[in-house]
Amino acid sequence: MTAEEISENDQAKDEKREKEKKKKNAFSSKIVVRRLPWSMTETEFLDCVSPLPEHDYFRFVKADFSFDRDASTRAYINFVHQDDIFTFQQQFDGYVFLDSKGNECPALVEFAPNQKIPSGGKEGRSRKDLKVNTIEDDPDYLKFLDILQGNVECEQMPSVEQVLEEIEARERETKAGRGIDKQTTPLLQFMKEKKEEKIKKKEEMKENRRRKDEERKKKIEDERQRRKELKDKEIRDRDKKEKDRKEDRKEKRKEEKDSDDEWDQRFKKKQEQERLKKREREEREKERFRKKEEERQKRREEKREKYRLEKEAKLKEEKESKKDGKLEKEEEKESMQEE
Repeated sequence: MTAEEISENDQAKDEKREKEKKKKNAFSSKIVVRRLPWSMTETEFLDCVSPLPEHDYFRFVKADFSFDRDASTRAYINFVHQDDIFTFQQQFDGYVFLDSKGNECPALVEFAPNQKIPSGGKEGRSRKDLKVNTIEDDPDYLKFLDILQGNVECEQMPSVEQVLEEIEARERETKAGRGIDKQTTPLLQFMKEKKEEKIKKKEEMKENRRRKDEERKKKIEDERQRRKELKDKEIRDRDKKEKDRKEDRKEKRKEEKDSDDEWDQRFKKKQEQERLKKREREEREKERFRKKEEERQKRREEKREKYRLEKEAKLKEEKESKKDGKLEKEEEKESMQEE
């Protein structure tokens, strides 16, 4: 490496470090001014906001009339100093902009959703081309100049016969199995080995996966078998306990010297007693129900009698009132006749 290349590499590394440093200390500096009048131009906007604080990027976007009534212009500004952002926001957020046609719109100032700046936007952001002004030192260009000036003879192109002979020779080598497709190079050999290694690795992974699946299936099967054995054991223990319990009962019966007949008699006697109790309980229920019915019937008859008496009394009163009315009418007639 030459000294110039080393210095260029060092310079590129320093620039990279500076960029990383700036990224760490970066703040949101790009803002957007929305809802500007649809007919406003860039010049009119700059006149309204001038003097504009120090900035390194400005873009004015015209209204998109596909939005019909909602069409509006907007402006993007990237400020250098953070304090200028808040000053600008306090001054122009909600500010009513007026264009040449008299359209009024209250603007909205906010941080831009995308804080990135185009490569040529900020000063010093454009990447330096290392090959600028180096054509005079380029070996191909120097060779071309020598050929142009006649210092070096130009290489002659091969004739048609030579080209045909080369093509025939290649065809013969291909038929003999020594063609270009059969030739090998270190790169092709490396790529072939890499491919074989990749295939081998894939097969190993497949084999490992298959082995793991078999182990998992075996483990699940063993677990199932173990659970089955435990369940069978529990069933056997339960049956054994039940059997022992029955044997204990039999032994107790033998100890008490109760024969099967006596046991049946006691059971029948107990059943008979329960039956008698049930019958008595049913008779008591029937008697209680009968008494309730009698009381209900008695109350119903009393109500009927009471209603009948009330009705008779009412009729009697109506008859008496009618008689009194007749008497009053007769008296009125007599008084009228006397008069």
